[in-house]
Amino acid sequence: MAESSGTESIFAAATFLLFGAATIKLLAFTRVPYSVLLLLWGLAIGLGQSTCTKNWHRLEAGFALWQGLDPGFLFLLLAPPVLFHAAGSLPKARLSHSACHIILLGIVGVGTGAAMTAVIMRYMFPYGWSWPQSFLFGAIVAATDPVAAVSLLKQVHASEELTTVIDGEALVDDGVAAVLYAIFLKSVQGSPESASGYVKLAFQLSAGGPAVGMAFALCLSAWLKLAGGNLFADLGMTLVAAYGSFHVADILGCSNILATVTLGMSMALFGWSMLHKDLQDPVTVCWEVIEYFANTLIFVISGVIIAGRIYAGHQAGSPHILTGIDYAWAVALWLLLLVVRVINIILFWPILARTGPGLDLPSAAATAWSGIRGFVGLILALMVSVDTDIQDEPYKLLCLFFMATTACLTIILQGGIFELVLWGLGLVKPALPETNVQQGQQTSSLAAATA
Repeated sequence: MAESSGTESIFAAATFLLFGAATIKLLAFTRVPYSVLLLLWGLAIGLGQSTCTKNWHRLEAGFALWQGLDPGFLFLLLAPPVLFHAAGSLPKARLSHSACHIILLGIVGVGTGAAMTAVIMRYMFPYGWSWPQSFLFGAIVAATDPVAAVSLLKQVHASEELTTVIDGEALVDDGVAAVLYAIFLKSVQGSPESASGYVKLAFQLSAGGPAVGMAFALCLSAWLKLAGGNLFADLGMTLVAAYGSFHVADILGCSNILATVTLGMSMALFGWSMLHKDLQDPVTVCWEVIEYFANTLIFVISGVIIAGRIYAGHQAGSPHILTGIDYAWAVALWLLLLVVRVINIILFWPILARTGPGLDLPSAAATAWSGIRGFVGLILALMVSVDTDIQDEPYKLLCLFFMATTACLTIILQGGIFELVLWGLGLVKPALPETNVQQGQQTSSLAAATA
């Protein structure tokens, strides 16, 4: 039975990647972003799995396995390569120059955004959530997606400064949101800490994660400098470091997201310079392939899970039967989260405009619009939904429902017209066509390195 389950899950994963390959071909005929199309595929698969695949045998069983997969395992499987490559791909000069913006928006901004969201859920929404429940959801929904917005920015050739700030902010605020999540989760579970206990937990998570990431970055850099020179060995060590930093931090009770993001940013600042120059292009290409597979699975599986869980919320026996009123509140929440992000930008404007690369009005508007929610927030909400220590079943369902609908609305609506927004703001640069010669050089360097 275990072997059969493994075969079915692999068959389903291959089907997801098939949809990804087909989606890439569809991009030649549509301007709809890749991530949006993948999420739509996932929603269709998830809805079909819940309603009309009862005679699809292996395919139906495989979809069901992914739909019911433990969210913690899914996170450990797919998050490390995406976080590592996104952080490690940040341009060194721009990263140093934009550090103040990234820290301000990714750390302080997450705290103020989560607090404003908690006030909204506590006083404006009719569900009677307590302060700990409201703050927990505020932390979950504060995590933005570093993949969707940045892929769109690169697709339309937006400036490196804007791309670096948005990407860096999203990576850092994922880690900070996860720290806040861990702190407020204890109160919602009914086992609150003392004030000193919360301070100790916050320090362990927020300081321990970067320390683990820096330790792995130094070890990986030393390997590349002293023992590197073989493509397979060096690529393998980067994979070990990406997954190792994530898992070791998790074992030590530190922030695994901050650990892997710190590793990636450290590699961007000093680690990649240790890699043999003949291997830099091949390793970059290999990591782009790895990230492509992980991102494809993330967006399709997210859609599958969202559709399945929301469909279950409409069935008899659900702790809270979802109605049209809940969907109306979900749309209202999406709009209010946009307002929260705009308020954050306004609050920090005096500093953002005078530090680093500065921030003009069009870039500020694009930064506000780029607050797309995705995989990290969805995984955190899924963890709440299966947490047996949380006794409030309607809260668990609504927490997942509002996070899922927010992810869908931000990815499909904000992501879907992000290119138009950038064009309207004058932030799109003319594309520099990549010649066949350049592509051939990359392929030749990869072939030479593997020879």
